[in-house]
Amino acid sequence: MAMVESGVFQLQPDRYRRDRTRYVHAGCTKATNPTALSVRFLLACRKGHLTDFPWIEDVHAGVAPCKPSRLNLPQYGATGDASDIIVKCRECNRARRMGDAFDSDLTKFKCPGHHPHLRIVEQKGCKEPVKTILLGASNSWFPIVMSALSIPREEDKLAKLIEERWVDLKDIPSFEVAKFATATSRMPAFAEFTADQVRQSDSIF
Repeated sequence: MAMVESGVFQLQPDRYRRDRTRYVHAGCTKATNPTALSVRFLLACRKGHLTDFPWIEDVHAGVAPCKPSRLNLPQYGATGDASDIIVKCRECNRARRMGDAFDSDLTKFKCPGHHPHLRIVEQKGCKEPVKTILLGASNSWFPIVMSALSIPREEDKLAKLIEERWVDLKDIPSFEVAKFATATSRMPAFAEFTADQVRQSDSIF
C-alpha cells in the first residue's frame, strides 16, 4: 500500500480509450507493470464528507506510528469480506482486521471536512463522527435516507390508467379506433371514461 504521491505508482494514460487509463506499479519485481487498484475503504460522516481511511493511525492503535510506515493489505479467503482482510505494518508487524474498522468506535479520528468529488474542503473542519464505508457503495453519495409517500390526486386517475395501458394504446392510429379499443368490453378499466376524455388526457392519437 502507498499513496499516489509516494512515487511508487506511475500513471499510464490511453489517448484513445480514456477508460483504460490506469496507475501501474512500475517498480514491481514480481510482474511487469501490474495495475494498481484503489483501496476500497473510506471514512464518511452524516454531512456527506469523504476521506481516506487512516491506515497508519488505525493499525498502530494509539501508539506512535513507525516512520516510515510500510503497510501491506493481505486478504485471506475468497469472499472479499472485511473480516478476511488484514492491514499490517511491515516495520513493527502490528496488524488489525478490517472488520474491526466497521465495529469499533472511530470517534478518535476527526472528520477533515473533505468533499473530494466537489473539490471542496471545509476550512473549519467537521465535528460529526465518522464511519467506515466501502468505496462504490451507494451510501457514499446519499448521506441522508428519506422516505416519501406519494398519493395521486383524483384527476390523475385517467393519466395513471393511460400510463399503465400505454403498451396497448401507443399504436392506436385514430380516434375511431380508440373508441373501439377502449370500449368497456375490451378495457373495463376505462369504463368511467369516454374515448374523448382519453384523447384529451393524452395526445396519443
